[in-house]
Amino acid sequence: MKKLGVLWQKEKEGKKYFTGNIEISYKETIPLIVFKNEKKEKEMQPDYIVYLSEPKKPEETNPFGD
Repeated sequence: MKKLGVLWQKEKEGKKYFTGNIEISYKETIPLIVFKNEKKEKEMQPDYIVYLSEPKKPEETNPFGD
């Protein structure tokens, strides 16, 4: 068996979710976020939904310190 990626369980506002990544190659990973399917109504619908996680943007700062 080969490891494909990793996930960490987190919680925010009482809701659990996972963050992690899938390893494409030694130098490339795809960041993911996984949420429970809150709209699941039928057994054939997925329990969790996987999304591509957007990288966090650094806060914009003035390079001149103003």
